[in-house]
Amino acid sequence: KKSKEKQRKAKKSKEKQRKAKKSKEKQRKAKKSKEKQRKAKKSKEKQRKAKKSKEKQRKAKKSKEKQRKAKKSKEKQRKAKKSKEKQRKAKKSKEKQRKEKQRKEKQRKEKQRKEKQREKKAKRKEKKEKRKKRKEKKR
Repeated sequence: KKSKEKQRKAKKSKEKQRKAKKSKEKQRKAKKSKEKQRKAKKSKEKQRKAKKSKEKQRKAKKSKEKQRKAKKSKEKQRKAKKSKEKQRKAKKSKEKQRKEKQRKEKQRKEKQRKEKQREKKAKRKEKKEKRKKRKEKKR
């Protein structure tokens, strides 16, 4: 009888140990699973941040490129405006020179015409004087 009781207690104790071991194993697995989830979450967050950072860099690069192109375009416009202004001034200057040349030429021709007229008048006067002198001689 005593031996039977001892066996029963031993069986009970063994069962208790088995359950305790099972429970411990369950806890260990749960802890492992939780840790796995935590790491996965952390990794996902890291990826999300990396993606966000990459996107930010891409936008910054795009913006910088846009600014560079705008600056280049503005510079091109400025140079074109400067060139146009230079051409306009050159044209104006050329026109001024042409008019001045024309005016001088007109002046020269007018002077020449007056000179010829003066010479003609002087010759006529001379002829008249000679005729007058001849008439005076005849008398």
